Amino acid sequence: MSPRGPYEGVLNILRFNWPTYAVACGIGLLALGIAGILPLQPISRVAALVVGVVPLAFILSSLGVSWWVYDRSILHRWTWLSPLVPGRPASVVNIHAGFDETSASLRSAFPDAAVTVLDFYDPRDHTEPSIARARAAYPSSAQSVRAEAWGPDSGSAQLIMCCFAVHEIRNEAQRAAFFREARRVVAPAGRIVLIEHQRDLPNFLAFGPGAFHFLSSRAWRRSIDDGGLAIERTLRLTPFVTVRILARR
Repeated sequence: MSPRGPYEGVLNILRFNWPTYAVACGIGLLALGIAGILPLQPISRVAALVVGVVPLAFILSSLGVSWWVYDRSILHRWTWLSPLVPGRPASVVNIHAGFDETSASLRSAFPDAAVTVLDFYDPRDHTEPSIARARAAYPSSAQSVRAEAWGPDSGSAQLIMCCFAVHEIRNEAQRAAFFREARRVVAPAGRIVLIEHQRDLPNFLAFGPGAFHFLSSRAWRRSIDDGGLAIERTLRLTPFVTVRILARR
């Protein structure tokens, strides 16, 4: 992919999720129209105003947060990453779920590293419509793998990057198998970097019901533990993005 534009992240969010935004916008505008035109009782008018304002507010908040996270924060600059991983990795595996917006910037951040890009997207398991739209817009050139079987030699990757991808594995057993495979591929002294939104209050405030698509902290800990990995460090990039540095147990 070419260098990121100043609004590329938020425009992609809107592009890949436009039916959801269209429905929410339609409901909001319809409810506000009803509240403004029809002769309603006060309580009914208030209810219509609430139904109208809430989805429109979530549209604005989700797009605003997406712009902050994906276009304005330090996320894709990777300046925060080097102090968290030992040394300068010579081999990096970047694994995604059908849409890759990080490999180009990772290659710039680690110019001396061999970067292998893997794609574990499987339309039979990963049925989120936004992924299908993303793949249509940006066809994947990565090596196609299964979530639980990647291919690289055991212990061959000094750094494994998992950026906003693993939450697409909705089955808990398969998610644990993903982490077991990450444990196999990562070098004994290597690290796995897991970057995700989380099902928590800040993301509910930003994305509303959309936050249910994210996983809770407890679910992440359980899958990571079942995968034979330990959480070495946890940090926040903005209030909405959680980074976990994982190591072999």
